[in-house]
Amino acid sequence: MAYLDALLGFETRTEKQKEQTKERSREYKNKLDELGITDTRERLERVRAYLFLTRVRETGLINMWHGTEILVQEYKLPRREARQIFTEWISFSH
Repeated sequence: MAYLDALLGFETRTEKQKEQTKERSREYKNKLDELGITDTRERLERVRAYLFLTRVRETGLINMWHGTEILVQEYKLPRREARQIFTEWISFSH
């Protein structure tokens, strides 16, 4: 992921952007509570995926309708699981 971060310019984020990421992380964790996802590992993986999708969207370089495919490629997820995570992420208010 470091290569993709460098490619998309994520490693040059400001302190304000880093703080926004922390806030989003808290929001995503609350959403996971609402979804009833309690497994710690699954929660961590989903928050990482949600944050990744958010960062990709913020660059404006990639059409987010390819979000499922991005997750499949980046996290080596089965397409069905990637689609579920993407659908959850897109349903959150952004």
